[in-house]
Amino acid sequence: MNEPTHFDLVSIGAGFAGLCTAVRGAELGMRTAVLEAGADESYRCSSRWAGGIFHVSYHDVKLSPDELVAAINRQTSGETDQELAAAIAADAGPTVDWLASRGAVFTQASPTGWHRFTLAPPRLPVAGQDWQGRGPDRLLGELRRRLDERQGRLFLGTRAASLRLRRGQVVGITAHKDGKVLEICADAVAIADGGFPGNAELFSKYIGPRPDRVLMRHAGTAIGDGLRMAIDAGAAYVGLDRFYGHLLSRDAMENEGLWPYPQIDAVATAAIVVDQRGCRILDEGLGGISITNDLAHLDDPLCATVICDAPIWEGAGKAALIPPNPQCLPAAAHCTVAIRSKRWPRRRGCRRKTWPRPSPNTTTRSASTV
Repeated sequence: MNEPTHFDLVSIGAGFAGLCTAVRGAELGMRTAVLEAGADESYRCSSRWAGGIFHVSYHDVKLSPDELVAAINRQTSGETDQELAAAIAADAGPTVDWLASRGAVFTQASPTGWHRFTLAPPRLPVAGQDWQGRGPDRLLGELRRRLDERQGRLFLGTRAASLRLRRGQVVGITAHKDGKVLEICADAVAIADGGFPGNAELFSKYIGPRPDRVLMRHAGTAIGDGLRMAIDAGAAYVGLDRFYGHLLSRDAMENEGLWPYPQIDAVATAAIVVDQRGCRILDEGLGGISITNDLAHLDDPLCATVICDAPIWEGAGKAALIPPNPQCLPAAAHCTVAIRSKRWPRRRGCRRKTWPRPSPNTTTRSASTV
């Protein structure tokens, strides 16, 4: 490696978190570098194909810190660390301002208040992947350009393997690139490699027994390296049994046209979720992320069916930015429509009653996605 192997700050992962950390460090006069396991120029990562909406617990980031802390506590049933919640609430607004001053372009993707800061151009409201040239993709390119301007370095195809420690202090990273071992010295290391759910072994250990029955939302590079390195270095951890994920049609397991959108959270939260026996198995009112977590903990995360009626399918089903109705159907998601008989059977001692024919009831099969 011809580039310097000593840096003031090294970020692991070249998504939004890793690049922003390195860019800000470079602006403060630090010699910075970013290690990215993806090898090509348009390396895939969750940031690149994200929806690009900046919000705090589905609230506008420009609300007062007190309002945002209250929103976080409501969304998490008060389980959040209050110091962390306060930091997020205080930093959310300044973060979008900082990004805007570094090339991010925002638009309001819908009249809903928490969509006010959406990276432009937003993705189209279609099923499947539509990330090329969209706001998140462009912002990653802009952050990379600014890192280059500040003489920061981006090492593609480089996977961090372990933190280097000296007397309990982090002094660098051991990494692998093209079959070679790299020893990189660093005064500080930021771990931003995307979490661990893409690692089947770690998923089985912390979340649920069937990672093969859960669709992983990652690029093949976010497989828990950062978590493992931090634990090996003595870091404490908490809450690894919960993750951020959404609900998709079960057909997304084989059909890329249904991944990562449309999500069917809005339908599921307004409907009921049952298993193969037709038994309700969770609390839908806690939201799509909670539903996804509950399903991922099961012996068979693909056992669930979402059952809704026509008003839900026509209302909540069309309300999302990338709505499951009608996006699931053109993308060949499996939906079953049940029509109630126009006439009830006549029973002895009962008057015959003619019922108006209702709109179809719709059932949508579901799958968890991490």
